Amino acid sequence: MSKKKTKDSFVICVGPKRCIYGHAEYKGERLTMEDATIIFGDNPTINHTFFAIYDGHGGSDVSRYAGKHIHESFKKYFLQNQDGDIFAALKKSFQEINNYVI
Repeated sequence: MSKKKTKDSFVICVGPKRCIYGHAEYKGERLTMEDATIIFGDNPTINHTFFAIYDGHGGSDVSRYAGKHIHESFKKYFLQNQDGDIFAALKKSFQEINNYVI
């Protein structure tokens, strides 16, 4: 797992890069960047890429925790569900992470 950090940025890039993409951040008037960005190749399966931006909403602790953990939770639930229901896997992964941070 590589973490690219510029001044206040928190970006995690993992796995093979199978597409060309761009990424930009803007922290506005805040003192620090509170968002987290994840780009995870071959997640949940080969030839798929998981992209996410988690908004800090007043702090970076939860967005960074989400950036480190939601993609793995999503992969777990996606692979458990044989019908490939992406929305169900996302919902379960959000609930799992939410239950942990509350």
